[in-house]
Formats: sequence, structure tokens, C-alpha cells
Amino acid sequence: MKNRLRQLLLGEKKDFQQLCQQHNLQLDYSMNRAGLTIASAIFREREYADYFPFYEKATVIDIGAHFGYFSLFAASNLAPESRIFAIEADKKNVAVLEANLRANFYQNLSTHHLAMAGQSGKRTLHQSRAENNSLIENYQLLDDAHEQVQITAISLADFMEQHKLHHIDFLKMDCEGAEYEILLSATDDLLSTIDTISMEFHDLKTLQGTSWRLVEKLQSAGFKVVKYAHEPTRRNLNYGKLIGTRRLS
Repeated sequence: MKNRLRQLLLGEKKDFQQLCQQHNLQLDYSMNRAGLTIASAIFREREYADYFPFYEKATVIDIGAHFGYFSLFAASNLAPESRIFAIEADKKNVAVLEANLRANFYQNLSTHHLAMAGQSGKRTLHQSRAENNSLIENYQLLDDAHEQVQITAISLADFMEQHKLHHIDFLKMDCEGAEYEILLSATDDLLSTIDTISMEFHDLKTLQGTSWRLVEKLQSAGFKVVKYAHEPTRRNLNYGKLIGTRRLS
């Protein structure tokens, strides 16, 4: 049994090292081991490649940056003068995120220990597994026993104002249910400044917390919805991928 476990771990480490080599990444295996599936989804499966502004000078916001894999993907596939903002609510994730970004020497990346929300202010973050932290107390993917911490939240409008952003080329969202308050509270004028929104959605099991509300919001704001797909799940929870873009207009 121990030999089998050792073989699995060695195989996992070798696969991770190959991924890093293939994509010119400097990442510590032990620090990133909890995020290997996510790293593979972003770099190998190209989860956020559709409608991404490859090699252009662009402004990108990464909401729910986790360990920073999408931010690194963006930095390595955009013009050097681009700006990438990695926003992550969980302090432990931020430590890994910052270490990963430092190790890869990109100058156009900034990290922000914040939660993106519908309104700015103090909020409670419900901490579970590193990829499932949520602002929602009864969020389906939280472990039964989870910690709660107070954090600073900021609205998309306030974040853009603080950083003097007038346009977002690509907005990536993976924020465990907060996508509803972020998007549904945004004005059409604000959304008109965004070219593409590529996001993971999570069913909140309420009439106003279904992915169709997000589709309606994007369409009403002038986006063309080019992807709307549910993914397999073992948790009896609707979950999937949604992309809205203006790049086809």
C-alpha cells in the first residue's frame, strides 16, 4: 500500500513538473499540490482560452484568483504592457498566489487580498477547501465544519474607480456564488466597459440564484452568450461555464 501511494505521488509530481516545463512556469510542487487539477484545467485544457485576447495589450481581472494560475496564463499570453489584477479573498490562498507570481517574474501582475462583491464593505468569508471559500453562509460546497473570517469586500465599480480602469478586456470569475451579486448589481453602463466575461457559475438553489439569471443579465447588457454549459457533478448541484462577449459584435 505504501509503495502504491509512493508511486502515485511520484507520478503526480512528475506530471506537475512536465506541466511547468511545457508552459515555462516556476512553481513549487509542495506548495501547489492542492491546486494541481486547477492548474491542469487552465494550462492544458485551456479552460479560459475562448475569446481571450491573445498577445494583445489588455486589461484583465481575475476574480477568485486562487493560487494564481489563470493570472499566470494571462501574463504569459498577453503583451508585456498589459495589466492583470489578481483578486483573492482567502489569506492562505493569497500567500501561495503571491509566491507563485514572484517566482515567475511578471511585472504587470498585481495581487489584491479582497473579496469581490455586490457592494463594498466588511463581509464574512466562509472558509472550506481552498477552491470553495464563499461569501454565502449556506453555500452547498462548504464542508460541514468550516471557519469564518472577516474580510474586506469591494464592488467591481469601486475597484475599477480605485485603479482608474475605464475598460476591461477580459473578466474571469470563479467566486463560488458571489457571481450573482457582482453581476446582477452591476449597471449596464458598467458592463458596457467589459469586452468578455468568462466565468464558472454555481447554482444557489433559489429562483434568483440560477445560471439563467446570469444569462439574462449579460444578454440585456449587450453581450452575446457564446457558451452556456452545465458540467458533471457529484453533489446534486448545477454548476458550469458561461461566456459572454462583445468581441463578435
